[in-house]
Amino acid sequence: MTDDVPEREHPWPGFDPSGSLLLPLPESFAGPAAGPGFTVDGIELTRKDEFHVTLLNRKLGAKVLAVLGAARIAQCFRERTWSPRRTGDYWLIHKHKETAGRPLEAWSIVELLELPAMAEFLDELSLLSRIEIPQPFPHLTHYVRGDAGGIGIASQAVFSELRLHAVQLPD
Repeated sequence: MTDDVPEREHPWPGFDPSGSLLLPLPESFAGPAAGPGFTVDGIELTRKDEFHVTLLNRKLGAKVLAVLGAARIAQCFRERTWSPRRTGDYWLIHKHKETAGRPLEAWSIVELLELPAMAEFLDELSLLSRIEIPQPFPHLTHYVRGDAGGIGIASQAVFSELRLHAVQLPD
């Protein structure tokens, strides 16, 4: 399964109010029509209401922004052709989180994406800012439970720790 999104659909998104840099994806990335909910392993998950790829989380976003400024980051973004491709490779992931000092169990169903521009972009930002930015793990969250925002996956190593098993979503 592959869906391409032409470059023209990806203008500079700017940093969101939390300080993250997100690449918004169109509704066509909603994927399989499994409905508003999906149950796997007895876990009932709900459909996420928006779709994006996190390019820089709050923490890294703040560091890079402080060194390079928004205009330079935007320039690096615009120099890339942003054409995410869906893979149809879905995984159930799980994380124990702490929220306001209380434990929270979070699950998500994520789809792996192909997005070469993301690695190029982050490599350039790392070089220019001299801030170590881990190799990205492009993915899209489709369903969640426990945390409506999903579970951040900053790298392949984090994904390896969080993943439970592959999931087949209905067409």
